[in-house]
Amino acid sequence: MKEDIIENYKNSTWIYRICKILFVIAFSFMLLLDKKLVFNPNIYAKISEVYFNKITVKDFIYFLGIVILAYVILTIIEIIYNKINKKETEEKNNRKTNIGIYFIIFVMLILAWSPYILSAFPGGIYGDTGVSINQSIGLDKIDNHHPLLYTLSIKASIDLFDGDITRGMGLISIIQIIAMAGVFSYLIYWLYKRNAKPIILIITMAFFMFFKLVPLYVMSNWKDSIFSAALLAYVISIMEIIYQDAKNLNKNVEILKYIISMFFVAFLRNNGIYIIFGTTILILIIYRKQIKDNLKKFTIASLVSILVFYCIQGPIYKKIGVSTESSESLGIPLQQICYVITKDGKINDKQKEFMNQICPIDVIKSNFSPYIVDSIKWNENFNEEFLSTHKKEFIKIWFQILIQNPKYYVAEYLLNTLGYWDINKITSNSYIQYLNWNNEQPFAGVTQRNFIEELTGKSIVPQLTNIRLISAALWAWLSLLSFVITIKNKRYKNLLILVPALLNWGTLMIATPIAFTLRYVYILVLMVPLTIFVPIMKNKEEEEKMIK
Repeated sequence: MKEDIIENYKNSTWIYRICKILFVIAFSFMLLLDKKLVFNPNIYAKISEVYFNKITVKDFIYFLGIVILAYVILTIIEIIYNKINKKETEEKNNRKTNIGIYFIIFVMLILAWSPYILSAFPGGIYGDTGVSINQSIGLDKIDNHHPLLYTLSIKASIDLFDGDITRGMGLISIIQIIAMAGVFSYLIYWLYKRNAKPIILIITMAFFMFFKLVPLYVMSNWKDSIFSAALLAYVISIMEIIYQDAKNLNKNVEILKYIISMFFVAFLRNNGIYIIFGTTILILIIYRKQIKDNLKKFTIASLVSILVFYCIQGPIYKKIGVSTESSESLGIPLQQICYVITKDGKINDKQKEFMNQICPIDVIKSNFSPYIVDSIKWNENFNEEFLSTHKKEFIKIWFQILIQNPKYYVAEYLLNTLGYWDINKITSNSYIQYLNWNNEQPFAGVTQRNFIEELTGKSIVPQLTNIRLISAALWAWLSLLSFVITIKNKRYKNLLILVPALLNWGTLMIATPIAFTLRYVYILVLMVPLTIFVPIMKNKEEEEKMIK
């Protein structure tokens, strides 16, 4: 063991040693903050019910102990991966392409999900999906707060069945089931083709078949399920780029695949455009030496596509009257100012006057919750139009109050993003929606059928929905851990595989409207098998050398 530790240290670069220390400190600090938090699971809890206690000398000792323990555990993980890497260099695999395997995997997934499909068809309908349904049938004005592509898909499905909402949403569910099974099957098949170890294939297959958060989200009709599947498909396209060291991008069909995957990521959720832009720029930076040669067409096509997507979602949507809320993107800054106001922090009369035009000060003080911006933005006195037309002034005021109240800003930021960084804090809010919202029959015009109960007289829904809630933050930390181990193994290009999911998480850390919701970062759950595989994934050239 001593020799393993010494060898592990010698094989570590200075870049990794810094990353390791930063990861350990960040993780330990997260546990310290968790320990100091007075927590109330009520999403509308007031600032008197949820807050951080002061850090003491005893807490500092606790923090140092966690740092040491986390460092040791991370070192053990490194050594395990070192042994896996050594063993892999001694193995030779050369699996042949067999499309039949893909279809076998696809059928196995559907069969494993069938109890969920048959127990609550056409799946759960959530409040946001209800809004899209209402927009699609003309009860509400169409906007892009709920992505236009998703709403138009619902509209087309309902129109196909002459306005029958249940049957229309049934079609949407079938499309979602097929799409998600198709993407998950292709990921497993891709790993099989690229000579992933049998244990990784078994874990991945079992994960997508039996881990309850997979079929439960497959049968939850909201944009986040299908968006996460689209984002995973985008990740697979990036895996192929890395595997072939970008040599595949000199083919038009591969460029088209990348652009199509970008399209669905960009148009199925409003933060998608930032994810594809950031990831594409990183791809071009990493493979910059090839831009003048085989990546010239890819560079032009990908960047032009992103520009077109942006123009559609910006100027074109605006021109046709399809708007997106400002309060959503400005949620955290708005919450921080409201926190200062509620705590009677330092804020002058001019700043109060400006905020009073967005929402009356007394309304803010009586309604504010540090977890969720909805407590303010859905108030009847909230002036969305004023905020939309005075963004620059709002940002200026926000910065001024930041200088005056930095501690309050930090406290509110931590509380407003709590569910995304604290592995021990979770609520059921927007966690999973398998049944209709509050199990109303019908809800938003959709009536569920429990075919298993109809045939057998017994429902298995309680068994299917009996799950232990897991913090969204846990999945984020797993991806970050994989990121760090990948750096340790010096497989820097492989980091690109983790980037889209982490960018999705990062955008939520910048602009989340609510502190607890797994659905916004569900891609991190789907990435779990890849977090194991990415640190040891070899490219095509390395595999060919091993086989020879």
